[in-house]
Amino acid sequence: MKNFQIKKQEFILNGSKISNKHSFFKEISETIFPDFEWKNGYSFDVLSDILEGGYGLINYQEKYAIRWQKFKSSQRKMDKQSLDEVLGILNEEENIELILE
Repeated sequence: MKNFQIKKQEFILNGSKISNKHSFFKEISETIFPDFEWKNGYSFDVLSDILEGGYGLINYQEKYAIRWQKFKSSQRKMDKQSLDEVLGILNEEENIELILE
């Protein structure tokens, strides 16, 4: 019996474009949720919900990877509170493999 491994989708965030909360939301929106409308502005609560899938380019509870390239660049620029909140949400989602480069 062959062991087939399903390749999960991988989304690339460009850390050189991420310097604050607003630019993080802009980058993740353009990368994963291009048609999603943030009706009341960017929200960590809404982000947590849509990361489960069923929005943008991911199906509900689909396993996928987010590769955050140039993470150190973002880390140097973002305020600690926003960065901690973003990382907390991304790490909290069981369907996401977060790769920091």
